[in-house]
Amino acid sequence: YWNKGYATEIGKEIISEAFKTTNIIGIYGMAEPENTASRRVLQKIGMKYLGINEFRDQKDAFYYIGRFVSHSFTIAVHNNEYLTINKQEFLGRSI
Repeated sequence: YWNKGYATEIGKEIISEAFKTTNIIGIYGMAEPENTASRRVLQKIGMKYLGINEFRDQKDAFYYIGRFVSHSFTIAVHNNEYLTINKQEFLGRSI
């Protein structure tokens, strides 16, 4: 099923339905930095690359798509805690 566009098609529909049927303001995606296929899907469904950061003791590439343009991002961290930082702070913490 690789290279047939299924993940892109499903991802676009999930995002569309989430924004139509809920009041969420944004969706985050993560992929292993070396997984270029998954990262490409996240880009093709409209997510913006935020950078590489550590999450749960693993480096991940972070992506975001939202209803609104914002200058800050909320990133989930351990134990259901959340950290809100601006893009410059996030990129400054990139590995």
